[in-house]
Amino acid sequence: MTAERGVPLAIPASIFSVSFGLAGLSGCWRLGAQFLGAPAAICTVLTVLTLMVWAVLLVAFLRRLASDRTSLHTELTHPVTAPFLALIPVTLLVLVPEMVTWMPAASRWITWLSIAAAVSLGPG
Repeated sequence: MTAERGVPLAIPASIFSVSFGLAGLSGCWRLGAQFLGAPAAICTVLTVLTLMVWAVLLVAFLRRLASDRTSLHTELTHPVTAPFLALIPVTLLVLVPEMVTWMPAASRWITWLSIAAAVSLGPG
């Protein structure tokens, strides 16, 4: 994932809208399975896919931040891009209702850590 050898791609915070959208789709399938008889396995596949996409995007984003220390301050203070940073923990919050069936204890920790992260990335 480099533009030139050793130089990370410029991954903006808004890229996390991709994983957020996948998380929403997974949630819709979960409700469809619960109320309409849709196949529940699709929800599980979408949740795992979303977690994988989220992790890849997070690693790419953190690599970019590590290569350019000033970009974090720019992302946090920009009036347009700053709110997108909250999608990093909020995506996990959307996935918790499905993840709690596989790992209840970890889901509890993920919930509280994601809430804390989302609040800390909020305006102000």
